[in-house]
Amino acid sequence: MLRKALDPRSIEMLLRAIGFWTGSGEWLPDPSVILRRLGRQEPDHVLTAYLRGGHVLETFRGYSWCRLECGVAFELMGNADLTDGTWVWPEGLVHYVEEHGVALPDEFVRLAQYHRGVVPPLTPPMQQMTHDVRMERLAEFLQRDAAGSDTTWPSDWASHITLQNVTIARTFWKLWFEGVSGGVG
Repeated sequence: MLRKALDPRSIEMLLRAIGFWTGSGEWLPDPSVILRRLGRQEPDHVLTAYLRGGHVLETFRGYSWCRLECGVAFELMGNADLTDGTWVWPEGLVHYVEEHGVALPDEFVRLAQYHRGVVPPLTPPMQQMTHDVRMERLAEFLQRDAAGSDTTWPSDWASHITLQNVTIARTFWKLWFEGVSGGVG
């Protein structure tokens, strides 16, 4: 049964994007510019634990690739976007931090350190937006349908399983990068 009290479709959420790179046809930062401007950073194990520990927000049908073309296997770059309920980042961001020493904004690094590398539980409305919960809803619809249940799918059933009302704010990421790059790249 779908719970109206936690209906994610009625809640607008804003997630701050970080670690999305050029290569998708829209303007996004180039990690090589960050490396040139800030130099290689020593990997922070608290930060990398935080990056690995994000909650799966969305999964995709293909893997990402390293924009620095280091030859890492696509599978290691991941196929998901992760979140802590405030920020959203690609699963492969940890690769850039660990293997290439790419710097991230201090605000994000301080948050990871504050939480000692452990991503906190999501708030109930945000939990309802995670990939696993949305797929559970789809399975519930399919099971009811397969059982020949008298209940009909709601007319807006697709909105129960898609990622809606989540705005990915890339403005902070873009402004931080422009500050680092001097507007280049």
